[in-house]
Amino acid sequence: MEPNFLQQLVTKFDIADYPVEEQHKILDEMSQIIMESTLTRAVPLLPVEAAVEYDKMLETDVGISEIFTFLQLNVPGFDEIVSEEVATLEKMLKIAKS
Repeated sequence: MEPNFLQQLVTKFDIADYPVEEQHKILDEMSQIIMESTLTRAVPLLPVEAAVEYDKMLETDVGISEIFTFLQLNVPGFDEIVSEEVATLEKMLKIAKS
């Protein structure tokens, strides 16, 4: 995930006052959840040609940032999907706290 996105998560989930090591752990877990749920929704929306290119990307050592950039360029509404998945995680965490 991009550093700016991670900083947004720190702010959104109010973890700025946590020790840095704990912030990293929380961000890693949150990023993993958001990444998996976003990929689950976005990949099926790829046009056929882009899906073939995506499969080729997975055969290389391409990083998640490159994959997300690719999906952002090839999946209509990708940023909205990410936002919805962040909101879903936020709801899940609120439920867990109650």
